Amino acid sequence: MPTLGPSFVLCWNDWRVLWWLRRIRVRRPLPVWVARVTLLSLMALHETLWVSRVPPATAAGTVSEPLVARNASGSRTSTQSFIQGHPRVVDGDTLVFGSTRVRLFGMDAFETKQVCRRPAKADRASSAFASKPSQVYACGREATQHLLDLIDSQPVECVPRGRDPFQRVVAVCSVSRAPGEAFDLGQAMVRDGWAVAFRKYGTDYVPDEEDARVNRRGVWAASSTDDGDESLPFEWPWQWRYEERREAQRRH
Repeated sequence: MPTLGPSFVLCWNDWRVLWWLRRIRVRRPLPVWVARVTLLSLMALHETLWVSRVPPATAAGTVSEPLVARNASGSRTSTQSFIQGHPRVVDGDTLVFGSTRVRLFGMDAFETKQVCRRPAKADRASSAFASKPSQVYACGREATQHLLDLIDSQPVECVPRGRDPFQRVVAVCSVSRAPGEAFDLGQAMVRDGWAVAFRKYGTDYVPDEEDARVNRRGVWAASSTDDGDESLPFEWPWQWRYEERREAQRRH
């Protein structure tokens, strides 16, 4: 019997066939071409059986399909798989489908422990926020709650765009608000002011961020001027994470 390479692992059916062949007594040796055809047939049979035994990716209580290649623009194609089901919401930009962690594409939500400033309750109707007293509030937790409200227990469908440095799946995730109409969760979070456009990785939601700022939605409610970050009532999420890492390193 020819020596098989390490990448070829015989399944039980292959062993049974080979055992049967060894038991047959033939009066003359088989031609070389017959032996080769037999071996190639066994390899093809093994490959078919092995592929059929690979289960699709699943998530508890959900229907998830395995990730496959996507086209250059990242848009869904007829052969592209997607992730679908009822995820667990971790924070304002992270969902978990079973064992698959998904990061919403193109946006950065305020972190769970992050706090922001907003005008005191009596002064929220005024546009002159700069001279008004402000209060600190947990904008990160409000961002998480807003994503929960947007999903509203509906099934979520995510179309993968790639992976981030932490090997999380980066995807455009949506729910259905009407038959055949996809409601982009990442875009809605930015437009409602509970996340910002993640310009480092894409500019798709920059117009939505500008719309939230102009209309003072979400964290933009306490913004006072248009002349830079000094007037912002919050830290950018990536800036907040950087400061948290620096503080943790200083303590250790």
